[in-house]
Amino acid sequence: FGEQQKYADLMIEITKLSQGEKEKIRDYHARVLELRRKLDAQIRKEGLADGLMN
Repeated sequence: FGEQQKYADLMIEITKLSQGEKEKIRDYHARVLELRRKLDAQIRKEGLADGLMN
């Protein structure tokens, strides 16, 4: 229940944001996803290299 309430509160806060703030958050989120994708790719590459070393 606590998590659902936090989520609901967050959604309410988001609706209060200005369009500019929402765009900043969207851009930030896109950058985070891109960095995560690059990190995952790097980890896979290094994991593959480790597998080849063993």
